Amino acid sequence: NRFSCREDRSHQMTEVAQMVHVAGTAVALALCPYSLRLRSAFGTSHSSTDSRTNALVAIRLQAVQGCGEIGLPPKKPGVYEADLSDCTAIFSQWVAAVAAGPHDTLYDFFPLIAADGDTVMGVIRALFAALDQLPALDPRGPATYRAVRSGIESALWDLAGHHLGKPVYTLLGLPDAARPGFFTVGLDSMETMARNALAGQRHTPFLKIKMDGDADKCIEILRALKAALFPNGFTGARPLWSIDANSAWTPATARTVLATLATDYPGLIYMIEQPFPYDVAAREADLAEWRAVKADCTAAGLLIFADESMKTAEDIPLLASISHGVNVKLEKAGGLRGALAAASAARAAGLLVWLGVMVGSTLNSATTAHLLALAECGDLDGSLLVQPDSDRFSGGFVWHGPDAAQPGYAELPPAAGLGVTRKP
Repeated sequence: NRFSCREDRSHQMTEVAQMVHVAGTAVALALCPYSLRLRSAFGTSHSSTDSRTNALVAIRLQAVQGCGEIGLPPKKPGVYEADLSDCTAIFSQWVAAVAAGPHDTLYDFFPLIAADGDTVMGVIRALFAALDQLPALDPRGPATYRAVRSGIESALWDLAGHHLGKPVYTLLGLPDAARPGFFTVGLDSMETMARNALAGQRHTPFLKIKMDGDADKCIEILRALKAALFPNGFTGARPLWSIDANSAWTPATARTVLATLATDYPGLIYMIEQPFPYDVAAREADLAEWRAVKADCTAAGLLIFADESMKTAEDIPLLASISHGVNVKLEKAGGLRGALAAASAARAAGLLVWLGVMVGSTLNSATTAHLLALAECGDLDGSLLVQPDSDRFSGGFVWHGPDAAQPGYAELPPAAGLGVTRKP
């Protein structure tokens, strides 16, 4: 039977699936569309969708299979640039490189995993070598290349973990960790946002709230959500909410909202994400104002995290002056190794780390959760946003329930690979 990862036959995209031989061992490589229906429309300052089509990567080697997912949000120039056709093209380049050889079965793809004569690991090393030798300066642009390679790399790590019987976080040299997990409330009508916030609280008290560039509307959303969730007022011991502006604010908008946060929402807001334009580092005239906004937030006990402006470790020096932390995502960083490098660079620069995910299935969220030990917290809620019957995977990390000692914390069990199981 021909190896296939495809179950959704309705999509027009043709699946890429090929059997190749690496060092005398047969390896099946496949990429297919992964259609997901959302529980509710997911709105941000630049788009609103009620479904997503991601890409699913599957690799089978002997009796072991590894899977990875590429989250594909609506295109946003300079930020999110990959689509399914890009995934097909770059994946096909990788498959061709693997088929052509030569196969470096001693390739050092990660320093903590030593070569030991293991035939299966030798094949996995060769697959990593072919991936790392693809031209990073692809005509589609580096952001597109990094997004596609993130899914291929996830599948390779999952394959290695299953073969070795170890969780991926252990292979990365990280401990198990539990961190606060945020549920994202997409931009919508006040009633819908309140309803979605209440639904999210079944999993976690931590919420990330999407906003646009209208300061008055932002304040109205906060007022409506506070009335719905805390009718008797907020008296919590720690901040529970974050605000995500998705690059839509000006410094004046930030100061208007900040003044309201300081007076009406003391102790409730943890951070503001990406208030500035994604290309702020190239806008020298604007940097001074955003540095002043950061100082105002610091004085008010609030944090600023960069998201759209934060892609790889190379972005860290330019963001340190205008943010307190960065949002690290696999698709932006180029995979688990790139995300590990980005988080390490952020720590070295004195910045905090937030882990983010694209809207996706359990597979996508669980992959990012293997980096939890590097972060203060994150929004690992992608799978909570999709309809369960369109999610092909189960398992992954678990949410600590409302009666737990740390409600809303996300934690990975010590399962092999990425810790997920393909549904029957």
